[in-house]
Amino acid sequence: MKNTKSVKFNINEILQESGMFESGFSRYQHKQSCYENGISSPADIAKTAKIGSYATLKEYKSIWVEMGHHCRQTCQGDYKDLKNIDSKAVESFLEKKIDDGVTLKTFEKICSAVNKFGYMIEKDFSPNINAVKSIANNELSDNNLHRAFENPQKIIDSLSGNYKLVAEMQYKYGLRVGDCKYINTKYQLNGDTLIINNSKGGQSLSVKLSPNHAEQLKNIGILNVNYRSYLTALEKACAKNNDNYTGSHAFRHNYARESMDGLTKKGYTREQALIIVSESMGHHRSDITNRYL
Repeated sequence: MKNTKSVKFNINEILQESGMFESGFSRYQHKQSCYENGISSPADIAKTAKIGSYATLKEYKSIWVEMGHHCRQTCQGDYKDLKNIDSKAVESFLEKKIDDGVTLKTFEKICSAVNKFGYMIEKDFSPNINAVKSIANNELSDNNLHRAFENPQKIIDSLSGNYKLVAEMQYKYGLRVGDCKYINTKYQLNGDTLIINNSKGGQSLSVKLSPNHAEQLKNIGILNVNYRSYLTALEKACAKNNDNYTGSHAFRHNYARESMDGLTKKGYTREQALIIVSESMGHHRSDITNRYL
């Protein structure tokens, strides 16, 4: 049986076959050449534009490798050969990056890299990228001052079924939506403890659930909530309650602020409380958590 190529090897193989990298490639000269040949569409020009910078190549390759691992580990499909990456896998990866809370600027770079990978395997992912970008504009914000919901409990009460359960877990435990929209209790629930593998940065988290939430998950067996449908339901709940919809990440802001307030009232210093909250949110640095406050 033939061994599966490593993600890095597979990416390098695809890159070499595509001829997409050419040191010193001039985008200006390429654009002029396209114009001379009657090609004026920015999309058509971009399809044949090569990567000419080693710095850009390094940045793009790191994104391609991350996408490759995501596809093989998370997505349903045959991605042993990453040429098989399709629109569903691309959308899944981009949604994961939104849930990771990257900045809009970083997300734009990721989209550029994914788009270029599509050209390398002769596929056009631009419609899928644009669709997810519309979500990113709501979910991601460079201004975190007003991300928290004014009344998160009212929003949760306006939801139903599994949407409500996911929202409750985001608010009560500070979880990213990607960590609780799909849960297989057979492998992830140990008593009342939820085991989350491959969270942001590939880290693993252990979350102590309330008996009620643990029981709900046990009864469900496999919780599987569609990301976009959940966001749509959440946006409608916000509109119903005259709350500002800034994305599901707002629940993490509520969690951070309320947890900090509760710990300081118990006598913890701000620095001590920040360390505890940072750890519970899966942050390696307390300055990241500061952005949620």
